[in-house]
Amino acid sequence: MPQNQLIAPSSGAGNFSTLGNAVSKTSAWKDVYVAWFPYKQLSVTAAYVDLGTIATEKNQNGLYLSLTSSF
Repeated sequence: MPQNQLIAPSSGAGNFSTLGNAVSKTSAWKDVYVAWFPYKQLSVTAAYVDLGTIATEKNQNGLYLSLTSSF
């Protein structure tokens, strides 16, 4: 993903302000996950992702938890 993203103006599709388009700085992302298989038919997965800043939205992060079984 590029480090600088072009943000469209909010005043409409064809109506550009005097500043034109704004540039938003994005940050590097990171994630960590762990999977555990207590039995052949059961797995537990947990993850955390930190996407940093995307466009103008800051602190984009989240958790993930999955429990999977089969028979």
